[in-house]
Parts: sequence; C-alpha cells; structure tokens
Amino acid sequence: GTLRIECPTFTQSGTFTRGTGTVIYASAGGAARSMRSGASTPYWHLQTTATAAQAWLVADADLTVGGDLLIGTNTTLDVDPNGDGVGPFNNITAQGHWTRNGTFLARTGTVTLSGTGTQEIRTASNFYNLTKSAAGTVAVQTPGGKMIVTNALTVSAGMLNLAIGFTGANAHEVQGTVFPSVLVNGGTLDLNTSTLLVNGVGGGVSLTAGTVDATDVSADAVELDVIGNLTIGGGTLLASLATPTAIRVGGNWSQTAGTFTVGASTVILRPPAATIRTVTALVDANPDFFHLTMSSTDAAGRVQIESTELDVDGTVTLTLGTLEKGPTPATTTIRVGRNWTNGGADRFLETNTTVAFDGATG
Repeated sequence: GTLRIECPTFTQSGTFTRGTGTVIYASAGGAARSMRSGASTPYWHLQTTATAAQAWLVADADLTVGGDLLIGTNTTLDVDPNGDGVGPFNNITAQGHWTRNGTFLARTGTVTLSGTGTQEIRTASNFYNLTKSAAGTVAVQTPGGKMIVTNALTVSAGMLNLAIGFTGANAHEVQGTVFPSVLVNGGTLDLNTSTLLVNGVGGGVSLTAGTVDATDVSADAVELDVIGNLTIGGGTLLASLATPTAIRVGGNWSQTAGTFTVGASTVILRPPAATIRTVTALVDANPDFFHLTMSSTDAAGRVQIESTELDVDGTVTLTLGTLEKGPTPATTTIRVGRNWTNGGADRFLETNTTVAFDGATG
C-alpha cells in the first residue's frame, strides 16, 4: 500500500510496520519540514513530492530505506536535521534504486547502497561518501550526467558497475583529497566502458582485496585516471587482454601484494612539474606492466624505481621527465620485452641500472 503524509509535522508514538509499501512525503511547498528516520522508522519505498519548492530534513538519526528512494521534482532531501549547515549530519542506507529528480544535499554524510539484488543509480547525483557494502550489483545508469563523489568511494562487497560511455567531460569523478579517496577492499569495481577520474589532490586509489575491472575500453581509451597515488596491496587489477586501454597515474605506483593482470594495457606515469614520484613493483614471475609510458607535465618531473626489478612485457616510452633508480635498492634491473623509446637527453639516468631486452620480438 501507500501512505501519503502531507501534514507539516509527523510524530510517531507507536510502531510503524513498513511491509513492502511506499511512504510519500508530499506538500505544496513552503518552509522546511522534518522527515522521520532512524531505526524506529525504516521505510520500504520512500518518495518526496511537491508542487513548489520544498525541503525535507532527515531528522532524528540515520535514514534506512529497504526499497527505492526517489527525490521528487521541486524537493530537496537534506541530511542536516536542523537545516543550518552546522551538523552533525545523518547518513542514508538504501537497498533499492536511487533516483534524484530534485536536489540532494549530501553535506558530509555517507550514502550506503546495501542491496543484495540489483540496484541502480538512475539519475546524475553528487555524493559526499558513497559505499557499496553488500553482495548485490549497483549499476550507475545516469543518462542526465555523471556521478560525482566529493570525498570517498568505497566498495567492500558486491559490484559497483560504472556502466557504458561516461568519458571525457562526462567521466565519473571522485574528488576527495585524503588518501585513499577510492578504496576497494572487497567485491568488484567494474569500470565498464566508462572512465573513473580520481582528481582530488592528495587522494588516490587503494586496492586491498576484491577486484578493479578495467577489461572493457572507454571511448577515450583511459579507464582509470588518477591524479594521486595508486596502491595494490591485495586483490586484483584486471586490464583488457584483447583491446589496449590506459591507466594514468600522477602520483606513486605501488604494488606490494595482490595481482595486476596487465593484459594489453599501458600505464602512463605522469608526475607533476618538478616533483619526484616512485614505482614499487612486486618482484615475482608475473610482468609488472605491459606498456609503460612516462609523460611528466614538464621536463623536471622524475620517476624513481624502488624495486630490484621492473618487468615490462611490452614497450618503454619516455616522452618527458626523467626515469631513474631511487635511493634504494642498490641496483635495479629493467626487463623489456619490446622496444625502448627515449624522448631526449636525460630521459633515463642509467646509474646502477641494467636494462635487459628479453622479448622474442621488438
């Protein structure tokens, strides 16, 4: 069934049994109104609707929705219980589809998608923290625009699928400035044919368990574009074997455990002007990269190798900046399966470094 609430104040004294029905908060507009929340009032489907501008404040405590959440046209859903922007702010947990036709004020709250079936983010939305926490699949189907996470994206179970074709200016963004702004510690982050732009200075990607799937190819051929660091401490980073794609990193690249299935990918190291970035590779029987390109934003950018061995199955291309051995270890061997292209003088400093060409073709 459906429960439609049009009164300015809704007070719950007894027990509300949600069933599988829909609660609609409705108004003709006016002053901000409070929406009951918390463990005492979990919802199944929840909607807001208004014929003129209306703000709904998530009151009491965190909001739990067992089904779909729809923020209607003319309405604002605000996780600030007082509406004054001071906080503390509340969080939202939803197990069904997320649709934003009005305005969502995320403040510094967390939206957790915890469904065990199929969920969709059906319209372009901005989140502060977004977490995928359960065994189901969330598909980002936002034809009206990209998804933006202004602080942290976390995948700990299930799958977050970024869907088809969000590239270039329409690439999904994570803007957090504290590392890691993208954390995959379980489940799968599937980039599909979209680009994920991790563009907060100080942010970056940490893979500790689960999978980051970059096996499909976006239109601009860059699946993952990270301004900060990318670390692999567990889990699997998958790249396409059949079609070349690129992973671009402006900070440090570090793999200390886990697996990077290099496929036919190109990792582009792009240190900012006059900075030093590092590459730490896992020394084992597997290649560390297929193609490796260094392209700093100016000639003073540097990348230092901090491993005894770096294994590149394909080509090494140095276009701008300098590649060199770091302060440790004492010596380094770079194994190259195909061609080495040096873009100019001082692109490679060879001190205490051996380059071994070990491929059958070049």
